[in-house]
Amino acid sequence: MALPSPAATTGTTNFDAAMKQIYRPSNVKKLTYEDRPLLALLPKFEGFGGRNMPVVVKWGHPQGRSITFATAQANGSQVMADDFLLTRVSDYSINYIEAEVLEASRGDTHAFLNALSEVIDGTLAALADSIETKLFRQGTGTMATLGADATAANPMVLTLTYKDEVTLFEYNMELVACATDGGTALAIYTAAATHVTVAGVDRSGTTEQITTDGDTSGETALWVSGSYIACQGDLAAAAGTQKAISGLMSWVPDDAPAATAFYGVDRTSDTRLGGLRHDASGGGKLEEHFIKAQSIAAMHGGKPDILAMHHAQMRRLNIELGAKKVYADVMGRDKKGPMATVSFRSVVIEGDYKPINVVAMNKCQAVKAWLLTIEDWLFATLGPATKIIIDDGLRMLRMADQDAFEIRTRFRGNLCTKSPGRNVNITLPAPA
Repeated sequence: MALPSPAATTGTTNFDAAMKQIYRPSNVKKLTYEDRPLLALLPKFEGFGGRNMPVVVKWGHPQGRSITFATAQANGSQVMADDFLLTRVSDYSINYIEAEVLEASRGDTHAFLNALSEVIDGTLAALADSIETKLFRQGTGTMATLGADATAANPMVLTLTYKDEVTLFEYNMELVACATDGGTALAIYTAAATHVTVAGVDRSGTTEQITTDGDTSGETALWVSGSYIACQGDLAAAAGTQKAISGLMSWVPDDAPAATAFYGVDRTSDTRLGGLRHDASGGGKLEEHFIKAQSIAAMHGGKPDILAMHHAQMRRLNIELGAKKVYADVMGRDKKGPMATVSFRSVVIEGDYKPINVVAMNKCQAVKAWLLTIEDWLFATLGPATKIIIDDGLRMLRMADQDAFEIRTRFRGNLCTKSPGRNVNITLPAPA
């Protein structure tokens, strides 16, 4: 394994006790859920052991019914149900701490803890960001698309289709591209390498550009407009397979699912197995579209209470509503229920069954809104969603050929729903 140079790392000689105190489970949860609304709001289950977890979806009532007894008896049928055999996926975030940095601050408790926590907080945050991003998507590992061909220049510059999705990218990310969502990684122009490092991110809101360390001067483009972008290591080994979390887009896709089995289930029998869709891309007021979408969900038994969408779309909704806005706070939850320490501001719109909390989420797709009956969902994990790996009892590993320590964090789990057909995938126009 290639190790980073000392200048690229941060590192104590004995910080296990400090880590145990600072990173108590409650502290890690708060760090994980803050600023990540979907991850925070989903119902949790931390006992996802075994080879898989059956998720039973009842999608049809028995039809032995008639005014005529003999006919009812003759037409008797079973409850229609399928079980998705959900499997876990893993995600990792790893960082390094120089021993000298921590040793030099040993006599200063404040400096010591700062040196320690800055690196570990960032490592956990990177993992939580990855989880939040993938919860919205469909398991292929991709995050966004290019709106223009990558530049044949030094440095190579990437232009996103939607500038507001720049929130998905971080300095020093290693990026790959694929021609189809979840396809194999493309080479960088005609070069053999398949990944580049993010060397600059424009967050000004005026461009959609990400600067990389790639030198593609005079090359022929392979990363063209429409290519899908992912972090290195997140793409599946073969097209059509899933390596990442099966997010909202997996369970309630843009189009009605084909016969291809999804966790062992053919979802073509009934849209209750593949969710509902509403197209608002043609324009009109967002509130009106949301009322229509919740009405569709309610008509089919849904009782939506959370509407998730990007900040750019929330901005538009706020402008449209003007002085009519009604605000509320919605609480995050852990495996035991609501968490008083984590909450999010929402704009309330009326639903057929209950008020719906519209929450801005910066990892959401820029042209999507997700109308959710939140109790239908379950974020199932093997232990806490994010955790420092201590399988061998150690919270750090001494690196064999460098005067530094390694911190490893991990996620194991997946997302599922017992009632896909009570949730709506809403397609929105591109934000201004």
